[in-house]
Amino acid sequence: MLSSATSRVNQIRDDLKNAPYQGAQKVIKEIKHFLLDRDSVFFEQDLGWMLRYYLFGEKFRNLHYDFGDQNMVNMKQVLFKEPYTNFYLLVYRPRYSDIDQIKQTLSPEFRVDEIFRNKIDNFRFFKIDSIFPKYNYNLSENWGKKWENWWYNILTKKWIGAKNIEITNQFNKTKESIEINLVAKEVPFKDLVVSKMQVSILSPKLSVSHSLFYEWPVFQNHHGIKMKLIVDAKTMEKSIKKRFNQVKKIQFSIDPSLINVRSMGQVNEFPLEINTDVNLKLERDYVSIDIQKFFINGWELTGLTDLFKNHLIPPLKVIKFPLMDLKLVNVEHQRGMLIFDYLSPARIIR
Repeated sequence: MLSSATSRVNQIRDDLKNAPYQGAQKVIKEIKHFLLDRDSVFFEQDLGWMLRYYLFGEKFRNLHYDFGDQNMVNMKQVLFKEPYTNFYLLVYRPRYSDIDQIKQTLSPEFRVDEIFRNKIDNFRFFKIDSIFPKYNYNLSENWGKKWENWWYNILTKKWIGAKNIEITNQFNKTKESIEINLVAKEVPFKDLVVSKMQVSILSPKLSVSHSLFYEWPVFQNHHGIKMKLIVDAKTMEKSIKKRFNQVKKIQFSIDPSLINVRSMGQVNEFPLEINTDVNLKLERDYVSIDIQKFFINGWELTGLTDLFKNHLIPPLKVIKFPLMDLKLVNVEHQRGMLIFDYLSPARIIR
């Protein structure tokens, strides 16, 4: 069955490549050079075209903008979370009526400027940029106590429940550089509560207008940022039970070779007991879960899990922390803990 499905997908790809009207390939050719400059995302409405890009071997990060009842508000939420990302909008001829609605939705914080349309006007390509108001705030480009207080106040609002938040700086006279350090415990990070977070920023130069607009320190220049997330077994157990009422009991056992998860709960009053061994592996664009053992109510179903290992469509989870332009570079499990290491190389804009 899987072999037949794979062959069918390959046939679809070949048929699209050989079709007299190669719409998706022509669009890719026209917009590709825009998307190769730094981190880029483009919004579009047609999910079918998103699949075509993937079949053609392109790994652009693209998002669906027609959010139904949400009225495209989700698009604006994404824009506010990624100050280092270049955002674009791709609109096909049948959807040109969306353009005014999108501009109204993103206003007044963002503007949408057309940068390209093909000769027969089959599609139009736009750049989405932030509009920075005039701020009356006495902050300089250099890090100081005012920035520390400003960031601390933001963190206490964003990370409700976080404990022991500390921001310090250390000046190296020999290298004439400053290092900013952030340490916090029980931080709500995406869908996971982090037992301990450590961030180190070397020689930052801030963009004042960007920082005030995004309510987060955004840097013109820095010589490298590192972040380490440490998650212990007890914190994971506590956060999962809080999020999922169906889980009555859960226990993580973590060692360098594998992670064992034992959980008990119920679905529609049907009791379930799960016992599984897994490994986390860092892939190019996501973290995969390698299942070594999988039992439900005492029945071994490990073999069946292979049927769901389908990576035709890239996972939605991006292994980045866009607010600081950080990318996950290492995942490891130690005794009782999961360790996630993030890194951003030096960013120098002359």
